[in-house]
Amino acid sequence: MLPVSRNIARSFLPSNQELSFVGSSLDKGKYKVTGFLGRGSSGAVIYRVSDEEGEHAVKRVDTRIDALEWSTKNEHILHSFVSEHPHVISYHGFFVDSQHTHLLTAVCEGGRLCDFVDETPLFWRNDENIRRVFLSIVRAVRYCHSRGIAHRDINPENVLAVDKFGDTFVLADFGKATTEKKSKQFGLGLAAYSAPECLAGESHTAYDTRIADVWSLGILLLNMVTGATPWTAPRTSHAAYTSFLSEPIHLQRILPVSGDLVALLARVLDPRPRRRMSIVELERAVVAMRSFSMSDAELGLEHRSAARGRVELRARLLGVPWQAPPIRSIHDSDSSGDSLWSRSGSSTTSIWSSRDGHGGSTLRRLSSLSLRLRSRPSSFTIKSRLSTIAA
Repeated sequence: MLPVSRNIARSFLPSNQELSFVGSSLDKGKYKVTGFLGRGSSGAVIYRVSDEEGEHAVKRVDTRIDALEWSTKNEHILHSFVSEHPHVISYHGFFVDSQHTHLLTAVCEGGRLCDFVDETPLFWRNDENIRRVFLSIVRAVRYCHSRGIAHRDINPENVLAVDKFGDTFVLADFGKATTEKKSKQFGLGLAAYSAPECLAGESHTAYDTRIADVWSLGILLLNMVTGATPWTAPRTSHAAYTSFLSEPIHLQRILPVSGDLVALLARVLDPRPRRRMSIVELERAVVAMRSFSMSDAELGLEHRSAARGRVELRARLLGVPWQAPPIRSIHDSDSSGDSLWSRSGSSTTSIWSSRDGHGGSTLRRLSSLSLRLRSRPSSFTIKSRLSTIAA
């Protein structure tokens, strides 16, 4: 099954009612509504407003729905705790009227990260831009965690560009954030970016909210690199997800990602939360990452047709000139990416399966130069000639 090829985006075309609200005033005339910016989660509408101090974005939520009223007030409190971080959208205030609550933030002129991924070449095979922007979001999330707050809705719609050039991005929308370390609230974020333990109907066990954020960051990174998500939800009913559980290198069969990135994601997307890479480890690994994208040499291999087709399609969508490399047989190459993990036995064994009786083995150290991953017993071995991983 092919990966999801576009970001999941909510409609940003205003209704007639929303357009008619432009020009009105809020908070007893203090703020003038000057434009429509879009919609957030749970039916929130976002407008541009101005006052004597300048311009703001205002998230307007109908408080006649009790759950939304609580959520917005919770968002106001938690957002204000972390607003001082340079990569968290600035919090400007909060007010209520008879039917709505209003959360004021900075205006982000550049729009959403998903629009940059889908419509501009900012991240197109550009390791440094990917690293720079992704690390800024990792550090914002890490700061939130240090303040006792988990975001729980990390996805490209909730990362905004401060300017139209994409120089600075900020984490936004704390409507699902929590101070609880463990939670039994399921199905809160976009399913494609949610950890499996967070999905509705998948578990009744409380999950670690901060560890779940790390999973979402892993999918966010994969989306920035490829413009896709590998599955619509991490459920065992999804073929791409079960293939990944069996062999993480499956990602290279459908997406143009480097071996180093596969190695990283195998730790970040570990279905066992306690074995998942920490946010500190993730930050260090991304700093040291040599390349996020599959090289042209690898894309030229005949068994990389799906990944190569993905690059060709994305190049056309972005208007980027890209010449596909000549197709070569895998026998003409020193190594095949599919040989990253070779089974030590004849039976099909997941990298997550237990061989030592201590809760399951994980990956061996895959790249000693660029990924500082901990060595653990594994039922997989790495072929020494693999060109995408340092010997």
